[in-house]
Amino acid sequence: MNFYLSPEISVRELFNHEPKLIELFMDLKLDCVGCPIDEFHTLADVAKENNLDLDHLLKKIQKTLSGNEETINDEKESLMNEKSTTGKGTPFNLKQSVDYASDSVVSKTLLKKNIGNITLFAFDKGQGLSEHTAPYDAAIYILDGDAEITLGGKSKNVSAGEMLIMPANIPHSLKANVPFKMLLVMIREE
Repeated sequence: MNFYLSPEISVRELFNHEPKLIELFMDLKLDCVGCPIDEFHTLADVAKENNLDLDHLLKKIQKTLSGNEETINDEKESLMNEKSTTGKGTPFNLKQSVDYASDSVVSKTLLKKNIGNITLFAFDKGQGLSEHTAPYDAAIYILDGDAEITLGGKSKNVSAGEMLIMPANIPHSLKANVPFKMLLVMIREE
């Protein structure tokens, strides 16, 4: 089945139409495979959140689809933009670094390494993440508003200034009763 490759296609739609792209995304060390919000993230979002050049990413996808794949060898480094939105060594305000969007979940990757990621999220009221598990520990720090977080079947309200550490492999979900922002730190096992 053919589809139109555009910056606005969702990651889920892309993988559903072309499952062989899952391997490309994994080779590029993009955490899109198995992401609980992949149906909301477009290729443009992936490029922006990972500081990638969108045109280069689209060309890489097209090459993979046409069978003209190159050796990847951590090619993500060549996709990185010169400008980083978070500027290492420069102070910045976490709460002001991600904006709310109507009826949406917005995420912004601040740091992405083999050992873990640091990501900002902004959830509009009523938005959330459905129940899922992660193979590694994660810490959530609420920056603004409050969230209902269900961890292992037990619901907890977590408010601005509070932190919750979620152990690996325990089902969890979250819901925004009011708009809220959070910092997510995921740490992988060695």
